[in-house]
Amino acid sequence: MTKIKAVPKDSEAQLVGGSEERTYAQPLASCRLTRKLYKCIKKAVKQKQIRRSEGVMCEDQNLPYVNIPSKTDLEATTGSKRPTCVIMVKPHEDYQEIYDKCLEEVQALPAPLRRAAARSAGNKELLVNLNPITQPLASCRLTHKLYKRIKKAVKQKQIRRGVKEVQKFVNKGEKGIMVLAGDTLPIEVYCHLPVMCEDQNLPYVNIPSKTDLEATTGSKRPTCVIMVKPHEDYQEIYDKCLEEVQALPAPL
Repeated sequence: MTKIKAVPKDSEAQLVGGSEERTYAQPLASCRLTRKLYKCIKKAVKQKQIRRSEGVMCEDQNLPYVNIPSKTDLEATTGSKRPTCVIMVKPHEDYQEIYDKCLEEVQALPAPLRRAAARSAGNKELLVNLNPITQPLASCRLTHKLYKRIKKAVKQKQIRRGVKEVQKFVNKGEKGIMVLAGDTLPIEVYCHLPVMCEDQNLPYVNIPSKTDLEATTGSKRPTCVIMVKPHEDYQEIYDKCLEEVQALPAPL
């Protein structure tokens, strides 16, 4: 599903450091892509495959999104008489080809600069809290990939969480990618796990935040380690993550 937002032409200006700086929505569709999207929207309206909503967090739900210049044009395209600043277009066999082309172009747009800057700043703050044994450490890109895989594994009940549970099933011969939280203290809680992984020839990797790991698994109890097991529902993406984890430099 693709989410489309309208950007008013008279976007409010913000004062930054005493100078006026206009804020634009990102990513913004080109004129050509905007026309394509309007065609797709009209077809989706006929098939009742659109949702008018503001409650979906696109990045959290891994939904592609794009901004178009005019709220008025968006309202006219949907045939709506009520104000519409955002819609979500769902796929349908009647217009699947044009939908796929739009989706491909939307996904090819550059990431918003403000989002990238915020992530970069957030990652620097997290790195300050890492303990001395946080090696190997996943890159920002790999960390986000792992979070997505973990969410899929949770749905399929293919994870082991917590030191005791992970240790128990590793000793029973289960295989998977072990993900450790690099800000765990005291390190005595889990410092034996990397050694166990190496003895059992299990791939393991550290991510910066225990809090983020807990949130990703949907757990209400503290989680400093989980093991993601392979499953046919996400095998291809699992294999890509595994390849990147194995390519990380070995701990010193």
